Amino acid sequence: MRALAFALALAAPALALDIVELKDGRVLEVEAVSVSGDKLRVQLATPPGQHIAYTIPVEKVVPEYVYYAWAAGIPAADVEGHKALAAWARTQGLFKHAWKSYEAAAEHSASLKARMGDLGKEMHEEEATWNFTEAERLFREGDVATARYRVERILGGFADTKEAGRAEALLSIIIEREQFLSEQKIQEEIAKRARKQRRAMDKQLARIGKADEMVLKARLDRPAYAIRRLEWAAFAYRGAALEFSDLLPEVEVDDLRLTLKALLEDLEHRIARTFVRLADIRFVVGDIPGSLDAVHEVLAVDPDNKHATGLRERILDGGTAPAPATVVPVSYRLYGGYRVRLGSYPHAYPYPRRVGIHPCGSVYRVSFGGHFGLIPYR
Repeated sequence: MRALAFALALAAPALALDIVELKDGRVLEVEAVSVSGDKLRVQLATPPGQHIAYTIPVEKVVPEYVYYAWAAGIPAADVEGHKALAAWARTQGLFKHAWKSYEAAAEHSASLKARMGDLGKEMHEEEATWNFTEAERLFREGDVATARYRVERILGGFADTKEAGRAEALLSIIIEREQFLSEQKIQEEIAKRARKQRRAMDKQLARIGKADEMVLKARLDRPAYAIRRLEWAAFAYRGAALEFSDLLPEVEVDDLRLTLKALLEDLEHRIARTFVRLADIRFVVGDIPGSLDAVHEVLAVDPDNKHATGLRERILDGGTAPAPATVVPVSYRLYGGYRVRLGSYPHAYPYPRRVGIHPCGSVYRVSFGGHFGLIPYR
């Protein structure tokens, strides 16, 4: 075990692993991703000796993932490439991303840099129009509450645009619609919104389930994969928490509201546990700043987390990777006729590893507490 821990502490990731999320909810683990025209080319993460690559239409991929894959393939001095990406991002409602691309292009284009002020005003108006168009669409589809939210967003953040007048007019229509709805109609609208909210919850629950799978796949003997998976899982948990937080004020059904509150409380624990594991693995492989960042993520949601505070103190006191880990035996039990020892790394979050000892003396690996690991019997 000492040799294994020492090798993990020195090992550098041999392979970059990225995540691509599709609009239908599927999540792909890929080794390489790039954008070519209207296609996203992905190379799946496969065992050594295998190669699977194919293309996906960009309209089937969550826009943020397309943006970052596209941006990664643009040379820093490619002004037209950055501008093309910015133009596409504007069509997807990613105005902050588009502005970031324009800023990258302006670093290598004096003419663009000179007109950034005018471009900012243009995009400000364009974003207001995009929000108004979305509000109209939502109102036509009967989602009055969300349409009102869009309109109020225009009046709050884009009151200086030409869309402010149209937004006020639409808000008046929305108020009239709300006033003249009968009680039965109101209840029908509430039930309809509740069904839509439940679908939104189910989508996030599916992501949470996928994140749980990622956490279970995060193995200490493959740190590069473990770190990527835990990072994606933490992002998914936090994204779901933000979605639930945004959804909670709009929920009008009591049982749905109670469910959301329970999910938010559970997600806080999941986020803390995931970042704790991420901090431990980064610490083991020698990524001290990354480990400290993960520790601070834990403390942000759980200030009294004893393991996070202890690891933080250890990092700040020493600031270096730990010595090769030794096993601290906890107890001995019988599982399936084998003598079993429970143990954990002294520096790590105490995820127990369970290892059975065959009568002939060999060591076999089993899962325990959602974690896989090997501990030699001594």
